Amino acid sequence: MAEKRFKNSWSRLDRATDHLAAFQKEWNRLTQSGFGSIVRDDQDSGWYVASLTASDAIRDAVRKTPLPLILGEYAYQLRACLDGLIWDAVTFAQGTEPSADANRLEFPILNGKVRDFKKCGLHDYPFPHKLKTWIESIQPDSAEKPLGHPDRGLAGALEDVHNLARLDRHRRLRIVAAFPTELYANIIFDPPEGFKAVGQEGLPCNILGGEYDLLRFKVDSATGKPPRKIRIETGAKFEIFFEDLATYQDLPSGERMGNLCAAVEYVVTRFEDEFV
Repeated sequence: MAEKRFKNSWSRLDRATDHLAAFQKEWNRLTQSGFGSIVRDDQDSGWYVASLTASDAIRDAVRKTPLPLILGEYAYQLRACLDGLIWDAVTFAQGTEPSADANRLEFPILNGKVRDFKKCGLHDYPFPHKLKTWIESIQPDSAEKPLGHPDRGLAGALEDVHNLARLDRHRRLRIVAAFPTELYANIIFDPPEGFKAVGQEGLPCNILGGEYDLLRFKVDSATGKPPRKIRIETGAKFEIFFEDLATYQDLPSGERMGNLCAAVEYVVTRFEDEFV
């Protein structure tokens, strides 16, 4: 196998992979900490509320989780991998390093009104025309590639990298929330006389925000008498939601984060093939 030319970018990608593994390990630690469930009577509203329970140690661990910091480091390394790729490719193409004040040498990820390749310098890069055309074709507002195309999903992944890195650059190391995307609840009770039905609705549970209420329910009866011996069996699958990143249906957050690494690796490999 030929020696890799873009060693700096590959090293950045390795660091990003380490941060991704750390993120997943921390997330698993939090979600497997042993949450329980409890039912309380919200007498003012006439509803019962089912909540997750956690020890003080678990709640403290959730409050102090380094997940946002790990996410910021992950995004930084991916963005630095792409920007370093441009720097090293320009150096190789022209035979000398760019000047120290060449701060516009970055991998273009442009969208909408800011999609100006001339302003960002892409047209001045000493790259093959085919490579410049390819970079333009994978921008966030480009048409999605058809099924089976090797570039399918690449534009969206690069936009995610750009947005996550931009948030980190502005020191807004913030994960919006961790909501249950799948919820199982088996409400068990001795029905009152004249029992009619159970009505229930979900509540905005967000364990990273300290909100542990899962759902509320009401037991209707003709006599108005309350149920007895209420208990509940619950199960939930939580997903992380990120600031400024659109949600993708049926794509778990862990898989989505892994896709960002794969997308950046694909770009670096493309550059390796172009600069042999």
